[in-house]
Amino acid sequence: QEGYRKLMHSLIPWMKNISNMKIVRPVVTSNLAYSHSAPVTSIKWISPYREITKSGQLKHIPVEEKRTSLQFISSSQDGTVLAWDLNLHSAEKCAPQVSKRKHTRLKNRPAGLVKNVSPYSVLNRIFKPTFKINVFAPDSTRNLPLAALHLRDLPCHYVEKYPDPHRQFDVTQRLYYEPVLSVSQEPLANQLQFGSMEGDFLTVSWEGFSFNTGEAVNKELGRIEHISKFHDGPIVSLYRSPL
Repeated sequence: QEGYRKLMHSLIPWMKNISNMKIVRPVVTSNLAYSHSAPVTSIKWISPYREITKSGQLKHIPVEEKRTSLQFISSSQDGTVLAWDLNLHSAEKCAPQVSKRKHTRLKNRPAGLVKNVSPYSVLNRIFKPTFKINVFAPDSTRNLPLAALHLRDLPCHYVEKYPDPHRQFDVTQRLYYEPVLSVSQEPLANQLQFGSMEGDFLTVSWEGFSFNTGEAVNKELGRIEHISKFHDGPIVSLYRSPL
């Protein structure tokens, strides 16, 4: 199936939506072999000042490195949690080399087809997670279907990008704002909270590895620290008080 998808995409690189500008088409789709096998139920961003390594260790990014991460985690009804890295430099290193088809007609594609190409398009169909956590139901080897994922919100506020104290606010002027992120003061904790499709609320932890296991995607069995059944149906949302 993955081979057919690559072949079909290689035959239609000239297609571009020009009929309905309201339609937003996907730029990147992940590699089927390493993706979730059931619907994705939640996606949460990780603090840009922290990162999950390929061995599953959650770490602070040193200030002297002057960089930030671009990672997120996803949960699914297949009972797995995946960590993803959208940093192009690190993602391209893990991407396999794909042979490109030679163009027999046009040496260069028309400018109208390349001017809106996203830089993330190089990850299309080769994007894969950096780490995987399996969540099993208690006292069994059955994957527990996850419906909701909770991760503490990032401390963030917005400021005006071009402040002008003499501006007269009216409908003819456009205001631009940009996010200002601050470093979280909370200690590192390899724990996540979930709501399951079966009404369970649970806290899962993991340790990570101090070495590379040699797998394409390192994986670990999550440890359930706490689990309670509160609902008769799926828990679709989790929110923790900021106080």
